[in-house]
Amino acid sequence: MTDLRDVVRYENEHSALDFKAVQYRKDSHEDFLTDVLAMANANVLGDRHIIVGVKHHADGTRDLLGIKTADFVDPAIYQDLVRANIEPHLDLEYFSIELDGTLLGVIRISGCDHQPYLMKKDFGRLRTGDGFIRKGSHQTRLTRSDLDQIIAAGPKDAELVVSLSPSVDVLELAVPALNKVELASDRAADKIRAILREREEQRRNPGLAGFGPGVLAGITMPSILGGTPYHLRSDDELRKNLGNIKDTYKEDDLYELFEKHASRLNVYIRNTGTQYVEDVAVELRIPAEPGITVAERIHPAPDHSALGVMASLSTFSMLMSRYPQVVINGKHILIRNQLGAIKHHRTTPAFAEPLRIALSTEIVGRTLPLDFVILAKNLRAPTRRQLQLRVTEPPNTIRLRSA
Repeated sequence: MTDLRDVVRYENEHSALDFKAVQYRKDSHEDFLTDVLAMANANVLGDRHIIVGVKHHADGTRDLLGIKTADFVDPAIYQDLVRANIEPHLDLEYFSIELDGTLLGVIRISGCDHQPYLMKKDFGRLRTGDGFIRKGSHQTRLTRSDLDQIIAAGPKDAELVVSLSPSVDVLELAVPALNKVELASDRAADKIRAILREREEQRRNPGLAGFGPGVLAGITMPSILGGTPYHLRSDDELRKNLGNIKDTYKEDDLYELFEKHASRLNVYIRNTGTQYVEDVAVELRIPAEPGITVAERIHPAPDHSALGVMASLSTFSMLMSRYPQVVINGKHILIRNQLGAIKHHRTTPAFAEPLRIALSTEIVGRTLPLDFVILAKNLRAPTRRQLQLRVTEPPNTIRLRSA
């Protein structure tokens, strides 16, 4: 991080740095807005600073005039001026630093990623639409050529290609629905019912050969949670187990549904421009309707031993950090993710871990609209794309029912 004290000591004024001898008071607020506009529109990267309390001379020397603590202007005054008069939104701070026992003020202008910045209403001699730009230590009104350069400098919407495939441009994807899937809870319930039926049959026919604890032990399974195997539990215990079966096997069911059977979905962004797209955030909207289920997180393979639980927690933590945020918001399922930068001439997946999405046969034949939005620090406006999922019949060659 730049040491502002070294800036004051050694740097001369330039496009991102200006020195002011005194603070902007009420009678100089027009000058303040003009200076902020010029700084914000300057053709530089990063933060811009106006150092207050320093008289800078043409030969590079400077006098530290300082500011009295009691006279230090409330930062909210400057921030309110910017918020009320300049568009689009601009971040501005005003804070103090001390250099050689002298109190100085620092106006920091940051987030200047949506140029041009203009007056959004009349203020004194400034008029709606006025704009200024700082070039070196001078500032002038924005000209048509300045605006052309600003527009040409930023990544263009057309430079971002969005696809449902990593290798070819695809805006519509066919996704098969799931047949009825038999899950861990279904298999466990079948086993418990089989035990109860066999016991009832034995009670009705005590001499029936081929049944008994030995045989039952071979055809039934223990509880996945350990403890007493099902065939050694009482009828009452088994009926209670049957009533709680979905809760007992919830994580196992979620793992099988989303990790074994659900489709994987991702969106791919190709940057065909000449520069990085910075601080990228993406959002995908899927209709929240019956027949559409999206996993809210990664579900690790269940392992109910003591060591297995610890291993599963470790795997869960690692995978969860890669899975996007999933939120059900009214009529939509919102999937959000932060990407950092999208390098040029690269294809970047929107999600480090693809979405797990399960589609039921009740919506076969439907085409689901997917709204995809890209927001970035140096995009002038969000990039929006309409994608589609076409729900098809389950493939005959794939059996989704477990054995």
